Amino acid sequence: MYAVDDHGSPNMVTLRYALKNAAIRIAEKAFTAEHHSFAAGTFLIPSTAADTLKPMAQKLGLDVVGLSRQPDVAAHPAALPRVAVSSTWSGTQNVGWVRYTFDQYQVPYDLIFKERVLKGDLARDYEVIVIPTQVRSATQLVTGIPKQEMLLAYERTARFQFLGDYGSSPDITGGMGGLGVAAFQRFVDDGGTLVTLGASSLFPPTFGITPSIDMSTPQDKFYAPGPLVEADIIRPENPIFYGYTDKTLAVRYANGPLFQLSDSMDKNNVLMRFPGGEKSVLSGLFNGADNIKDRAAIVVTPEGKGEVVLFATNPIWRWQNLGEYRMLFNALMNYRNLQPAPMTEPAQTEKKTAPAE
Repeated sequence: MYAVDDHGSPNMVTLRYALKNAAIRIAEKAFTAEHHSFAAGTFLIPSTAADTLKPMAQKLGLDVVGLSRQPDVAAHPAALPRVAVSSTWSGTQNVGWVRYTFDQYQVPYDLIFKERVLKGDLARDYEVIVIPTQVRSATQLVTGIPKQEMLLAYERTARFQFLGDYGSSPDITGGMGGLGVAAFQRFVDDGGTLVTLGASSLFPPTFGITPSIDMSTPQDKFYAPGPLVEADIIRPENPIFYGYTDKTLAVRYANGPLFQLSDSMDKNNVLMRFPGGEKSVLSGLFNGADNIKDRAAIVVTPEGKGEVVLFATNPIWRWQNLGEYRMLFNALMNYRNLQPAPMTEPAQTEKKTAPAE
């Protein structure tokens, strides 16, 4: 068996997909083996994958350590979900940067538009759907380009031979409408994981997909065109934070929602929170930074048989904030293991099982 220590590299996701036929497991806690300390998030890989593992790890700059036996640490399978990236026809630029990042790190995905959403039964084809930030309001995600008297086709023709390479439609106007909302609702109810980024995280609360989450209106003079701000990790043991050692990170605030959690929602599902205030603004313009004080930055909430992961941040902003990429990649590789346990349980377990000194 081999262990690939998790030092926080985004290349861990590339390795996972390169070894798609290997039964890789992810260590849930730090452990020691062969006189080496390994971090939570470390890949445990069977020796049968050695021929592919070693040259690939060297290419990606990852450390491989041979283990004489299975380490005594809790671990879960490293998932290989079928992923879709959902785009409107009117806001493709930010979606394109997510696609570019997935391409660079060799994460396979399907690009889907309203045409696929409206066919329904999304859980038949995908385990995870990512909705990148792309519009300013949840309504725009649903309405898309306003309907017109004439159809607005985007299809390959003899004259325009390169249209439709990544998606095509006889009419790109109209949006997915209420039927599209229902399709996403059913996707989650059927066991799918919906991941929303930045302003697109307005979508699940606005249309009732996450009924225990609401939003509040910021005070006057609130303006935040993409500043870097501090965010505090509340649940560092959650798989979304594998590879991260600091408890406070610099993240890109992307005009995301100001989440307001209902009393019925388990507050343990808040994974990251903004401390807010002027002192938390690290770079860029942010008027009204007090509005995000103690607001949730990342929330994961169970809905139906599935779950919704909402980022108020934008973990993939162009090709710039590489330090945040792992949070989204971790959500993919650990999508079956994102639900937090109650905060009191780990402490009680450690107290009962800790060896006497």
